[in-house]
Amino acid sequence: MSKIYLIGIFLFSFFFSTAQVAATFTSEEVADGSPSVDMFNDIFEIHNTGNLHIYTSNNVKPTEDYFFDGIEIDEMFYGFLPKKLRSKVIDKKINIEAVCRLKGSRPDDDIYLVQTNSSDKKNVLSFYRMKRKRLKKMRDVAYSYNVAQNKVQLNTWVRDINKDGKLDIIQKRVYHQNSSPSSKNVKTTVYLLNDNMKFKKSKAKTKAIDSAKYQMQ
Repeated sequence: MSKIYLIGIFLFSFFFSTAQVAATFTSEEVADGSPSVDMFNDIFEIHNTGNLHIYTSNNVKPTEDYFFDGIEIDEMFYGFLPKKLRSKVIDKKINIEAVCRLKGSRPDDDIYLVQTNSSDKKNVLSFYRMKRKRLKKMRDVAYSYNVAQNKVQLNTWVRDINKDGKLDIIQKRVYHQNSSPSSKNVKTTVYLLNDNMKFKKSKAKTKAIDSAKYQMQ
């Protein structure tokens, strides 16, 4: 057997083994030991629905019929959080939970539903997207808390409003005046999701929407 033939076998075996190792790290964790995006995705329950009403629970422990209670995101995944949010989580100023992941029209267009809790704002639900292996906030989608002794509440309905295959949203914000319980300010707004994964306000769709069909929780 010639030396050239033996060298060829050795090089083939070396590159094949290296490729196998690289594949293993890609599917589970990267070479430096940090978790992969796939591992991070696995902590979010997948939702394929295009018709969803998102609201927050005022209870510390949500009731059994509340579907948006998340699981706490482990420290090993903090690298996927935005820098400011990560700092607050590390400093114990905010608690963060993974709720679910809404499947987008394209593989990289999934929307992450995340819940945060702080001393002044409990059970705030927000949409994030994954960009360059880090979550990027899109919008708050549900909250209920007091501001200057007045209650502010936000609910969101997920729909494909303009029938383009993307997940658009209808948001209803209510401002209750505690000094006058019967007095409240209600604002309904439609946001369409564009190709850059940004929600843009649609004046035409907002004007056409029947706000009465969307009841707050």
